[in-house]
Amino acid sequence: MGAYSFSYAMFRIVQNVGLIFRNEPSRSRLPMLLTYCRLVFKYRLGIALLKLPIRQEIIFGFTVKFFDYSVFLFLFEEIFICKQYDFKATSYRPVILDCGSNIGMSLLYFKRVYPDCVLVAFEADRKTFELLKENVQGNKLRDVILVNRAVLDRTGPVEFYSDPGLPGSLAMSANPERGLKARTMIEAITLSEYLHSEIDFLKMDIEGAEGRVLRELADRNKLKLVKEMVFEYHHHERPAEDALSGVLAILEQNGFGYEICDMIPPPFQRGRFRGMLIYAYQK
Repeated sequence: MGAYSFSYAMFRIVQNVGLIFRNEPSRSRLPMLLTYCRLVFKYRLGIALLKLPIRQEIIFGFTVKFFDYSVFLFLFEEIFICKQYDFKATSYRPVILDCGSNIGMSLLYFKRVYPDCVLVAFEADRKTFELLKENVQGNKLRDVILVNRAVLDRTGPVEFYSDPGLPGSLAMSANPERGLKARTMIEAITLSEYLHSEIDFLKMDIEGAEGRVLRELADRNKLKLVKEMVFEYHHHERPAEDALSGVLAILEQNGFGYEICDMIPPPFQRGRFRGMLIYAYQK
């Protein structure tokens, strides 16, 4: 590992420890800190140094199977430490739609915070979906509906792009602009098919399809059924295309307020791809 990579890794660890002390309630701060230290130590020693093929971990009583330890650790940091999908439900049994569930780390987070929540989870990739199903069934998660479909703005077969060398990749997408070479045909659904009454939270990490899905929900007059949402917006997937204002207009026209988080600091660069998190809430 180069000096830059090591320095960045140390910076990220210190940053995450700081987030634990800032964001985690005092009663659960020590368990979160000990869990994170254990995972980082195991990754640095067992994976980076000894090259051990570790494909399973235990966090907070959940057994998690995964394809790659570094991706698992990244998801743990983003979801459990940074709390990307934190929201304050008004019911002990919130209804949550999770689009782009991958191996299910977000589902485990929701079930840890709201054990009685009702989850509908969508994952497009067949191999990833099978591992997602194992994690749900192996942890005996109740009230979870799993849907092996891509969430788009139309139904039917679509081309889906992945990397056969990186199963479970977070970049898998129905958009060819992501640069992934393996192409398969999968089935797509529209989210409006699953929105029949008010839901508490919508999570979307669907690699560039978020704007189309929001438009489809708005056109069907279903977006107003969502109380809160967090979605990743993929800015400049096409470097010359600027469409953020259209997405924000959809939110504003449907009564949402919003906050935007972009982790890339200046200096700016024209046409650079940026992944932004947008939190939106009914005003």
